[in-house]
Amino acid sequence: MNARKGMPRIKESDLQANIVEWMRYALPIDAYVHHSPNEGKRGPKARADLVRMGCLKGFPDLLILWNRKAYFLEVKAPGGTLTLEQRHLLESLDGLGYRTAVVNSIEIAEAYLRGWGIPLRSRPMPVREAANNG
Repeated sequence: MNARKGMPRIKESDLQANIVEWMRYALPIDAYVHHSPNEGKRGPKARADLVRMGCLKGFPDLLILWNRKAYFLEVKAPGGTLTLEQRHLLESLDGLGYRTAVVNSIEIAEAYLRGWGIPLRSRPMPVREAANNG
């Protein structure tokens, strides 16, 4: 529970799924959003296999490709914090000239994407409101 508001905290995986679902609608048709599954609890062999295949510890949750550019989003549930590896990798990507952000809501993700000049489609009207306007 979120003690401040008496509301349940959203799981980071659910928040990320919500952001991806929104981006699949809102991003330009020629944009791609990708997640590399490098998180989670795994045994030593599985972790070693992932590293051998190219996984980087701390790699951002979402990669957006559009207009020959790459953008990176790290998704954190409200109140979540970056690991040392995440912070270092985001700083390295920034240093290379890539756009990076840490987001904890669709609204924050939207603000960054718009700020980076990515044209987004307007948000769809929620179903419950659409039903009342018919």
